[in-house]
Amino acid sequence: MPLLMATNATKSEVPSLIGGILWSDQANARLYQFGGQWPESETPEARFRLYSYDEYENQWSSKDPDRLISRLSFGAGTSVEDLGMGYYLGGWMNEKTDRNWVGPRMASNRLLTYDMVKDKWTNSTSPSDQEGRAEGALFYVPFGDNGMLAYFGGVRVSVRGEEKPVSELESRGLLEMVLMKCCYRAR
Repeated sequence: MPLLMATNATKSEVPSLIGGILWSDQANARLYQFGGQWPESETPEARFRLYSYDEYENQWSSKDPDRLISRLSFGAGTSVEDLGMGYYLGGWMNEKTDRNWVGPRMASNRLLTYDMVKDKWTNSTSPSDQEGRAEGALFYVPFGDNGMLAYFGGVRVSVRGEEKPVSELESRGLLEMVLMKCCYRAR
């Protein structure tokens, strides 16, 4: 992961968010700021931007992600430096992630994948139960040909908006990265 130092530049237009993640791209010495929501006293930006910090140039830049990608907060995310990939499972959508949001907050049932090398997004429905996920933790496990993503904890949200805390026995999810299938198993 690129080293963050007290001298690193921060542009005033880079938002200070809560509930987001930093993805590390060690090969290109970049950090990507994905997701997060604005504090109560601030209004979200007009359009979602992906911000990245270039360690070599000591500067921030931003770009528009794919139109199918929405800003989410308090999802489960991780980056895999060897693969140049960032992953984000679930997360909340609300008026603090999108200024045009109307209605109660909603948990996403999507697995977002960002290929940092090709600058390409994938937006997959996962897990297969269609329930939204938020506030969990996502880890990469170097197992098999391409590894696996392991998801722990958080809350599940039904399609009717009912929140269910996830018990320890049902919290473990494994996402096989070749087929992008998901399975949840109890001990």
